[in-house]
Amino acid sequence: MKLHDYMLDRLLVPNPKTLTPRDKKELLETFGSLEKVSFKSITEQFRNGDENRKAIDKAWLTFLEYEGDRETFLMQLYKAIVEEIKNINQLMPQQKAFI
Repeated sequence: MKLHDYMLDRLLVPNPKTLTPRDKKELLETFGSLEKVSFKSITEQFRNGDENRKAIDKAWLTFLEYEGDRETFLMQLYKAIVEEIKNINQLMPQQKAFI
């Protein structure tokens, strides 16, 4: 699938060009502290509230200036993602590769 400029314009993705030196330092430190960690599958990370996954997501939430309770937000987000994956698997029972 080819990505066109108009598609990229609609994506809600952090722009690395807007990172302040402090943001960049914090993100790099977070990723650097986890560079040797062996992560489980992304669905396992969401299902179990993996602490390393949360560290990465909390760093991004800081960059995005999220002001709410990060822990509660992430647990709700992870639960919703797992539910969506379950729904997809119900629609595509022959391809249960996600969960």
